[in-house]
Amino acid sequence: MEVPFRRTSKTITDQAGAPSVTMIPILIPMERRIMGWRKPGDITLKVADILQPRGINFVHAAALEVEPESRRVRTGLGELSYDYLVVSTGPQLAFDEIPGLGPDKGHTDCTFTIDHAVRTGRNWQAILDNPGPVVVGSAQMVSCFGPSYELAFEMDAELSARAATAKKQNGLRHSPPSPQPGGPAVSSAPGPRSARRRNRPAQRFSP
Repeated sequence: MEVPFRRTSKTITDQAGAPSVTMIPILIPMERRIMGWRKPGDITLKVADILQPRGINFVHAAALEVEPESRRVRTGLGELSYDYLVVSTGPQLAFDEIPGLGPDKGHTDCTFTIDHAVRTGRNWQAILDNPGPVVVGSAQMVSCFGPSYELAFEMDAELSARAATAKKQNGLRHSPPSPQPGGPAVSSAPGPRSARRRNRPAQRFSP
């Protein structure tokens, strides 16, 4: 049986705010925004501008319902038909799972969103003005530990560049089953080993 091929593709997103995407590690690390090396506009791109030249129609709307029998997706802007559907869900920050966690209602900083990164950047500048111990880590049940390693090493690089080595004391605390930036299947250089090379203590703990 011959199956006709449609040369049109659709991308649907329910991102809050403007229809844009923030490029985070590996290519353009969010941590560079915190260090002041990048501005929000440098790492924010319009999705439509990227996809349109490739013949992909970008729809900025919420997907409300998927009808597999009729191969249609109902969105806030109407219905869209499809031949093949890929659902790629993003994370949902759950700071309320741990008392005191998070920048909004808690006492910790976060680099996951632009707003959080901007706030973390301000707090980082305060640390540069009045150096002291810094603890970087991840809470239990998280699925991605790489950003904590990236941020710790970016901080170390920034302090070294500022010739503040004598004043810095950074520590890395991690709770992953395998203490490596990307996990045992991704990373070839364990995080604690890299931390020791920089004379930074790395401690593993079980929450």
